[in-house]
Amino acid sequence: MKKLTNFIASLLPAFVLLFTLSSPVSAVRFETGDTINLPKEKKVVETVFVGGNTLNIASDIDGDLLCAGKDVVIDGNIKGDVLCAGQNITINGNVDGNIRTLGQYIYVNGLVTRNVYVAGQQLSVNKTSSIKGDVFFGGQKIDVIGSLGRDLAAAGESILISGPLGRDAIVNVANLNITDTAKIGGKLDYYMEKESIATFSSKNIKGQISRHDIVREDKTQMVEKSKEISTQAMAAKKIFSIISYLVLGVCLVIFNRSRFITRMGIITQKPWISLFVGFATFIVLPLAFILVLITIIGIPTAFVLITLYSIALMTSSIYASGVIGKIFCEAVFKNKQCSLIWQVVAGILLLGVVSALPVAGGLVLFFAFCIGMGAFVISYLPEK
Repeated sequence: MKKLTNFIASLLPAFVLLFTLSSPVSAVRFETGDTINLPKEKKVVETVFVGGNTLNIASDIDGDLLCAGKDVVIDGNIKGDVLCAGQNITINGNVDGNIRTLGQYIYVNGLVTRNVYVAGQQLSVNKTSSIKGDVFFGGQKIDVIGSLGRDLAAAGESILISGPLGRDAIVNVANLNITDTAKIGGKLDYYMEKESIATFSSKNIKGQISRHDIVREDKTQMVEKSKEISTQAMAAKKIFSIISYLVLGVCLVIFNRSRFITRMGIITQKPWISLFVGFATFIVLPLAFILVLITIIGIPTAFVLITLYSIALMTSSIYASGVIGKIFCEAVFKNKQCSLIWQVVAGILLLGVVSALPVAGGLVLFFAFCIGMGAFVISYLPEK
């Protein structure tokens, strides 16, 4: 319990440091309410957190702006980053930093010195806007009427470009329209379905133009492919599981040999009692953990129980595998002196192969798990 408390306490400074580093300035201001108005005549020299239904931010802010609301209008100039979520977000002021927004309708009308990241239904970079960095957009519709200094990377249903773009445009779109007033200084890479048509003139694009047709796979092919991937994934999972149990089994034999032998002996001598105790433990112990946990005095006991239960879940079938491997070695190799490690390895491999069988494999694996769980529990009880 003390180690757990120390671990949680060690994480607190990390959270405090993460929160502190989110702002380059030392002061932080919080504003919450239904309607928030930050007046034009007031300058704010600190990071601002604003939350409410309607936000009208006309103040100049020397720091970052973090906001969340239904209708957000930013008329002030921001000397920092803007991180905002809302239904309607309008940025009229200049932003000396990055803009990161999540919303339904986002309008950018001012100067942005760095990059713009948007996830939303519609982004409008209007005629009065100038973005010096890159624009990254994911949503339904983007209209770029203002100027972009660097790259445009966008994915959506409809993309309109009618302003100057300094470098490359890489888009995935159903409807692409580049008007005659647009000038793209770099290359154009666009991804569309074969039936879709892009409207533009090559004279407005300085670099190379590349179209990439998106081919939808046939439904039957997709089903067959998913089955193939699922089969490969299940095989990889089974192999990884067997290797993991082999490593764990060898470690248990090396570092806990005497108790391992004791539990194998319990399975051999009392198989039905082990099975019953294991099944009962599997069902009852999680309920007991919850009941003990609701009492304050029982919290340490509850965590001890759940820790032992977790260990038992991971190791129970290994003890049963040891018994299976011992029987296999004695029957096949006629060698009763077969080492414990080889017994465990043989048992895990056999159980792994059998568990791959449909239905029957799962029942055998559950049987081995329950009988191993019972031996694990009985080994902690007094002999009588």
